[in-house]
Amino acid sequence: MSRALTETAKYIIFPLLAPAIGALIALRFHPSSQIKSLIRHIAAGLVFAAATVELLPELLRDKQPLATIIGFGLGVGLLLLINFLFGGHYHGDEDETAGHRHIEQEEGRPLHTMVAATSIDVAVDGLLIGLGFSIGLAAGRLLTLALTIELLFIGLALVASCRSRNFNAAKAFWIAASPGIILALMAFIGAIVISHLHGSWHQGVLAFGLAALLYLVTEELLVEAHESPDEPIEVAGFFVGFLIVLALALL
Repeated sequence: MSRALTETAKYIIFPLLAPAIGALIALRFHPSSQIKSLIRHIAAGLVFAAATVELLPELLRDKQPLATIIGFGLGVGLLLLINFLFGGHYHGDEDETAGHRHIEQEEGRPLHTMVAATSIDVAVDGLLIGLGFSIGLAAGRLLTLALTIELLFIGLALVASCRSRNFNAAKAFWIAASPGIILALMAFIGAIVISHLHGSWHQGVLAFGLAALLYLVTEELLVEAHESPDEPIEVAGFFVGFLIVLALALL
């Protein structure tokens, strides 16, 4: 068993369970839009730091511009295509005016379409975890931490979507928890495949991963975080998330 696969197996339990935990929280409580925004900002800071602290230095070290450009371009192109086909995964708030508008827009949209979009997103996230552990233990841990927070919020958001459709608690829970299973499977696939790539192929995959993380921050987490007016503490969450990853990288 490769080192990347072994380390993935050790840490995958956290993102695997994160959406289920988020679903349970959403079923038991009703987090305010401020709490949701704070979680998004923290997740964005964690993901952005993981991209710049771990993936970017690897790309700059190997200096293979053609592979980097192709991989980065393919990453951006794929994510834009997913957004065009599915409109991204659902992250709605139910308790604010913006949230009501978002839910009204989504009510006519089949739930399986939203679940499919979320599944594709978390499949890419799983590959990124496998990619992180193929780089090294520190990179894998940081990416796992960042994406675990994102998966926690996905669980919260999918339950909100299911509740807007009057699903019972059990059905809402299993729908919201399922992305963790997809992520875990793709993380193992990523760890197996990526650890066997070398040279330009590995550089291209790194660039693809960097594009995916930047897209997640700029076009999903921060966009959703700004659906309601920001308070200073919510904005500070981004920098807290970034600082956490930076501090862990320095230790």
